[in-house]
Amino acid sequence: QPSFDNMYLPHLPADSSFNGPFPSLKATLLGNNTQQRQSSLSSSSSSSSSSTSYHPSQAASNALSQTVLTPSLVTPHLIGFVSTLAFSTWHSTPLRQTAQSPPQSLHAFAQFTSDLLQSTGLQFSVVLLALKLIHRLKSRKPGLTGAEGSECRLLVCALMLAMKTLMDNSFTNKTWSKVAGIPLAEVNVME
Repeated sequence: QPSFDNMYLPHLPADSSFNGPFPSLKATLLGNNTQQRQSSLSSSSSSSSSSTSYHPSQAASNALSQTVLTPSLVTPHLIGFVSTLAFSTWHSTPLRQTAQSPPQSLHAFAQFTSDLLQSTGLQFSVVLLALKLIHRLKSRKPGLTGAEGSECRLLVCALMLAMKTLMDNSFTNKTWSKVAGIPLAEVNVME
């Protein structure tokens, strides 16, 4: 019979060498929950009145709570990925070309992306949906182009819409305006 760890976590190595983008994720899913499952099983076997038991959805809930992009999780690789993908999609340049010979404006956009992600502490799913929204916009309107620097406004708008779509509590447009340094009237128009 396969164990819980093998069924739900085949991508995580069993040893302690996991150093992925969310290193505490393995500890949350394998370490803490293993102890929780064992204590839950022993308490339920010793006391029949105890109704608390471990369920796989608890692991999923714990895993999702670990996907908030705190400043320590906003790595240079993540910033490079998000900024390069958004930039190349928006300016209709091949991703490989943009990554191999980045234009000067990409460096400024990467710094903007870093500041934005570190100050907002968004969930990783919000960032992924924002990238999907940018891709969807360009695939539906391929002739749409923007001036140099417009990728910053595009990223803010995509993150704002993604957060409003996925989260029950999202930032107001006034907050996005302050965080991004874009006038509130422009944020409202972009939305």
